Amino acid sequence: MFSITLAIIFLFLTVVYFYLKSVYFTLHGPIPGIPPQFLFGNLLQTGILSRKPVSLPDVILQLRAKFGDVYQFWFGSMRLIMINCLEDAQYIFSHRHIYDQGDLFTENMKLINPNGIICLKGAKFKRHASVISSLFRRGKILIHLDTIINCTDKLLDRWRIHYNDPTKIHLNMIEQSQQLLLAIFGFIAFDYDLETLDDNSENSQNELTQALYSLLNTMQILLQLPTFLGRIFFFLNFKARRARTIIDRYLEKMIEHELNTTIDMRMERKRTCFIASLVTSLQENEKLEAAKPEEEKKGRFFNND
Repeated sequence: MFSITLAIIFLFLTVVYFYLKSVYFTLHGPIPGIPPQFLFGNLLQTGILSRKPVSLPDVILQLRAKFGDVYQFWFGSMRLIMINCLEDAQYIFSHRHIYDQGDLFTENMKLINPNGIICLKGAKFKRHASVISSLFRRGKILIHLDTIINCTDKLLDRWRIHYNDPTKIHLNMIEQSQQLLLAIFGFIAFDYDLETLDDNSENSQNELTQALYSLLNTMQILLQLPTFLGRIFFFLNFKARRARTIIDRYLEKMIEHELNTTIDMRMERKRTCFIASLVTSLQENEKLEAAKPEEEKKGRFFNND
């Protein structure tokens, strides 16, 4: 009896192994790649997991030289299609109606903002994108060219005053670029000065700005963690959850302020201001619209969308 039970267990484990191997650890389609190993994927074969580990950027360069611009790569059990050509990346991001975001990216981002445009897929993404895509067309961006130039000049002026010592090497280029992007984003999206380019921006007391910084730093950490660890990290990170609450509070105030303006003023501002475009897309009868299938919904919902 014991031998029969042992044989059944062995047979069951063998079937499970071959099933998982064929479904999750086998090359799919015509895209080239290294045949993955069970559980470890390509981590052992590429030297990422070894006594002298090879860095992921070096592995990507080696695989690109071997397979070309597009290839498959298994990061453990996660199958990734690596795109190394700029033109291919541009095509994918400009055809989001064909290509959806990958789960590897969206699952962690949803922990911070489950309804963020970069986390949405399918019909829900198309509905949201239809509201804001017009703001990012070439003709609409040209309207904001003066704002972009003014913000950039402000950053350059700060560099000339505070960063012109040739004997010092400054290592905060990423933070400086982040401040510039936040400043431009604040003016274009909300018509709001986040004060990130002021001389004392590093010590800014602007509550919304500090909350955005906190959330951006949290995003950088979350993107490097497995989803289950990301959930634990975000749950225990009181500062990040408080930052999300602050941002939501400010956005609700901006929306309410926009709702108090006249319809004519709102329709004029929606061409150049994201928050005005958002408000004009809000549904008058949210309950009726929310009851429809996702493919038939139009616009956005103030409280839960």
